[in-house]
Amino acid sequence: MLDAGSRAASVQRDGARVVIALSLPARAFAAVLAAAGAVATAFRENPPASDAAEHFDYLASLPEGTAINHHRSNKVEQGRLAGVEIDSVDGTARVRIKLRKEDRLLPVGLCTEVQVIDDPGTLKARKQTLVKDPEFLACALPGVDTTSLSATTRLDCVLVGVQRTLEGELTAREFGAGDDEAVYEGNLQGIVRARDIGGTKDAYRSALVPAASEDGDAPIAASVPKVAIFDGARAFNNWRSRWPDSNWLVLLDRGLPSAPDGAAAVNQGYATRLAESDALGDLDIPAGVETLAYLERQ
Repeated sequence: MLDAGSRAASVQRDGARVVIALSLPARAFAAVLAAAGAVATAFRENPPASDAAEHFDYLASLPEGTAINHHRSNKVEQGRLAGVEIDSVDGTARVRIKLRKEDRLLPVGLCTEVQVIDDPGTLKARKQTLVKDPEFLACALPGVDTTSLSATTRLDCVLVGVQRTLEGELTAREFGAGDDEAVYEGNLQGIVRARDIGGTKDAYRSALVPAASEDGDAPIAASVPKVAIFDGARAFNNWRSRWPDSNWLVLLDRGLPSAPDGAAAVNQGYATRLAESDALGDLDIPAGVETLAYLERQ
């Protein structure tokens, strides 16, 4: 499932989306594992540091007083934007932020430490720990800047399904990652970083959408995610038209009564496909899992 999510997030075809469908004997944790693979791959392929100049221009375009998060080391603190200033000596542009005890001037290279808070409410006065399980994340995501992953916001993945079930699977401390010395416990939310889980307003990399809501009912960012993961037939049939420019990963639990409806929708898309897809390539598919991958016109 990690590999399937990773491939769904990385494969690109001009003018077409990749549809990957998996028929599973059971769905538990499948969607959230796929989301972890998708988010990690999207971050590796397009880390925030590569967008520093664009992000600086974005911050410069915002009104003074915009609420922000500022992260340093493994701490995050809330504050507000105070505009952009040009150094009279070297001509360098810097964005000014106001924190509780200090103002900071950040050049382009450091501006990715600043992220806008979508819904600030009452700003928190105290610094908070940024990465909740640093050892687990470091072992689970070797080579990834987990501080940047945890502090920056971008919608790389949407996950559609039964919200309570998905939230429970994301926050369950049922996973471990280790090195030569120890195994560290953690949860998949530390990787997936789904928006607003547990009532928090942390930086996010993905969003949950309730499958039962009608298309357009849920508050979703306007940006286009790399991949939309549909956990079940209802999720796919209700929401697939919402993200025509994203790749689709469809997960169907054969033990559920709705599975034939989801399979029919997938087969209909396959019948009108542009071409086959090798997105799953040489992936070793476990016994009992059926797969299909093809290209559809966007």
